[in-house]
Amino acid sequence: MGFTVAVVGCGRWGSVHVASLLQLKQQGMLKRVVACDLVENTVEAVQGVDARYTSWQSMCEHETPDLIVLATPNDTHTSLGMAFLAKGLHVLIEKPFGASPSEARALLDKAIEKQAAVFSGHLLRHHAGFQHAKHLIEEGAIGQLISATYARCTVRPRPPSTNLIEGLASHGIDGLAYFFPDRFEFSSIKVTRQMENQDAATFVIKDEKSTASIIVGWGVERELRSLCVIGTEGKIELDFGQHSTITLNGEVHNLKPSRPPLQTQVLAALNTPHMTPERIKSIFNTAVNVEKVKLTMSRQI
Repeated sequence: MGFTVAVVGCGRWGSVHVASLLQLKQQGMLKRVVACDLVENTVEAVQGVDARYTSWQSMCEHETPDLIVLATPNDTHTSLGMAFLAKGLHVLIEKPFGASPSEARALLDKAIEKQAAVFSGHLLRHHAGFQHAKHLIEEGAIGQLISATYARCTVRPRPPSTNLIEGLASHGIDGLAYFFPDRFEFSSIKVTRQMENQDAATFVIKDEKSTASIIVGWGVERELRSLCVIGTEGKIELDFGQHSTITLNGEVHNLKPSRPPLQTQVLAALNTPHMTPERIKSIFNTAVNVEKVKLTMSRQI
C-alpha cells in the first residue's frame, strides 16, 4: 500500500509506535515511515525509518503523510494537533486528547472545518478482546450487567508529565463508555486512594442496578491489565496484556484476528478519511468524562 505515516514525538511511546509501524511496512501495509522529534539525538536513535526530521514544519514541506501520530509531551497535543489539522492532515492524537473538553471540541471542530480526520489514542477500542467482549455484551451472552472492573497497574513510576487519571484511568473511563454508552454518570464517581502508594487509586461508580470499578496505579509490585464483566447470565474475563484469548464463563476462546491493537488502530485511521458523528461524540464524551473524574477527585482527596 502507498500509505505514509509520520510519528511526531519519538520518546518512549512514540518509539513504540515507530516499531509497530515498521512491522506494518514489512507486511506491505505501509510505504513509508517517518520520524520527527525536536531533540536531534532522540530522532537519530530511531532505526529503520525512511526519513528523520527535527522540525515538524520541515517534515510537512518534504512529506505528504496520510496520517500523523502525535506522541509529543501532553501539553503540546492541542497546539500541534491544531497546526496539523489546519493543513488538512489526518492526526491520531495520543492521550490526553486536549487538556480539557473545550480543547477537545476545538480539535474536533478544526477537523470538521478542514475536512480532515482526527483520532484519539484510546487504543483499547481496537483491542481484539475488547471488541469481542463488546460483541458478547451486545448479543446478551452474559445477561444484564451486575459489575464491570477495569484494572491497569504498572511497575513503572509515574512520569512527571502526566497524572493518574490522564495517564491510566482514562483508558478505563473510555472503555466503560465503549461497552455501555451513556450508562454511567461520571460526576458521581467515588475515589479511594491507596495510602501506601499515592499514585494508585480505585474509582467506583454505581447506577441503580450495577457497579463499575477502575483500578489504576503507578509503581506497583506487578503489571496488571485485566477486565472482568459480570452479568446475570455469565462472566467475561480478559487479560488485555495479550490479544489472543478471552474467557467466557470459565472457557477460553481464541481471538481472530489477533493483530496488536496499536496496528489495528493505525489501519483503522488510515481507512477512515473523514469524521463520523459517532466518533465525534465518543471522543468528546470521553474528554468530558475525564474532566468530571478529575474534578471529583480534586474534591474528594
